[in-house]
Order: sequence, then structure tokens, then C-alpha cells
Amino acid sequence: MLRKLLVPTELLGCLDFIGPSLVSGWALHCNRPVQQVRLTAGGHLLAAAPCTQQRPDVAAEQGGDGQVGFVLTIDEQLPLVRFDGPHALVAFDADGNRLGEVCHGQGEGISRRLLAAALDPALRGRVGHCDGFAAEGACLTGWAHQGRRGPCGIWLQRPGHSPIPVACDQPRADILRQGQALACGFRVAWPEPGSPEAAGLRLTFDPQGLLPLPGQG
Repeated sequence: MLRKLLVPTELLGCLDFIGPSLVSGWALHCNRPVQQVRLTAGGHLLAAAPCTQQRPDVAAEQGGDGQVGFVLTIDEQLPLVRFDGPHALVAFDADGNRLGEVCHGQGEGISRRLLAAALDPALRGRVGHCDGFAAEGACLTGWAHQGRRGPCGIWLQRPGHSPIPVACDQPRADILRQGQALACGFRVAWPEPGSPEAAGLRLTFDPQGLLPLPGQG
């Protein structure tokens, strides 16, 4: 279901994904085209991106040409410090006028918490993806690494249990650095989708369980 947030500025939008290396989503204003979105913390500009990505799903529900999406990259070379909040993803028009915050479907408070987690200096540059089940089944595969900072681990989240660290240290021939396969792959034993054992299982970039890896559906 397409999630929407209506705020007093008449800005519609949603943060679809929040991670340590990028934030993506869409933003649409009823009478002033959104030109750019900016990631800020305590009033300081940390990153910006144009709002020009094609989003047919938004066009189907809201009308217009659908060029309302954005993919904002968080530079892994930002200082390794903890940026004071409040953290926000703000939309602006072509004249630089602030149109409002673009939020996660769970609201402004959750959005700010997730953005703060994504900007944790310990996670700076972290990227990854869940690729799906191995051919033999019962094993979820994927990859994660921390850009120029090298290897990293991820966490398996099970409701009611402490997070379990997962090593990402298997060579991936499809992910190369200087011509060499990067040791960033993982394989995790995983129950059959839809089974009671699979309920609530997630893989996340952070031990707190706020930032899930993309590709988990």
C-alpha cells in the first residue's frame, strides 16, 4: 500500500528507505513543485538530492508526471562524529522555500529517530542487500560492507531475543575492489517464509534493529 503523509504545508511524501548510505522516497506539493530534498541535523546541511526520480506508483494515485522521487546519498566521508539533532529530511521548492518535512509512514518522531540512527558514525558508509534464498533453500544470502572502511557485520533480529551478529566475510565474485572479489557475503540459516519460526525475523545494519537491509520484501 502506498503510504502518504499530509502535513499543514500540503506536502505529500514518504521516506521509503532509510539506511546508513542513502535515503529514498518521494515528495509532492499541491501547488509548488518540489525541487530538492535536504538532510539536516541541528540545522546543518549534510546532504541534498533533486526530487526528479520517476515514481509511477505515486503518479497512479496522486496524478501528475510522477517525477517526484529522490535518492539521497549520505557521503561516507562525512566526519566521524555524532551530529546533534533534530534530524530531518526537508523538501524545498526552486526558490529555496521550505515546504516541510518528508517523513516515514510512522510519523515525524520515528522519522527523526531513524535518520539519527542512519547518521551514527559507527555505521558510516555501510551498504548491503539481501539477495534471497540459496539454491538449496533454508539459507538467506546477501552481502554488506562499510565502503572504504572495509568489512562489517550485520545483525539478525528475532522478537524477544538479543540481536545475533552475522559475519559478512565470504567472497563475492560480483562485488569487486581493485579487481579482487570482496569478502562481504553472508549466508544465514532461515526458516521457510510464512512459517511461525520466520515471523518477525529481520537482518539489520545496526544492533538496535532500526535499519533493515534492503531486499527483505
